[in-house]
Amino acid sequence: MDHAFNYLESHYIESENDYKYLGYDANCHYRKSKGVVKVKKFVDLPSKDEKTLQKAVYQYGPISVGIVALDSLIMYKSGVFESNDCKYADINHGVLVVGYGNEHGKDYWLIKNSWGDLWGSKGYFKLRRNKHNMCGVASNASFPLLL
Repeated sequence: MDHAFNYLESHYIESENDYKYLGYDANCHYRKSKGVVKVKKFVDLPSKDEKTLQKAVYQYGPISVGIVALDSLIMYKSGVFESNDCKYADINHGVLVVGYGNEHGKDYWLIKNSWGDLWGSKGYFKLRRNKHNMCGVASNASFPLLL
């Protein structure tokens, strides 16, 4: 995600209406004239610190994070996902933490995935929070500050 934020420090971002997310690799169709906002800088949160991640979500809104996307995550439909198979060194997928909560006594992160709205709960899932940095959720967290 740092590479994307570095790029956005020197290029304006188009609105989603002008540059729709496709969900697959395609040629870039960026138009500078359609740019609406620019990244001033980005902030990396302390690694493996779920409390700081929670404060950042509360204060700044959605936060980009890297997670371990296990094969079992592909089958997610509902509930709070947790697995002891996650290892911090295996981070392989970027997602967006958009909120947090508690369901039936289990703290969770509400996360927007990039696999489309037919996956999970309309494109979102709940990942166990405050349980040993589940799937590395707080290991590589960052967010942009906009101009």
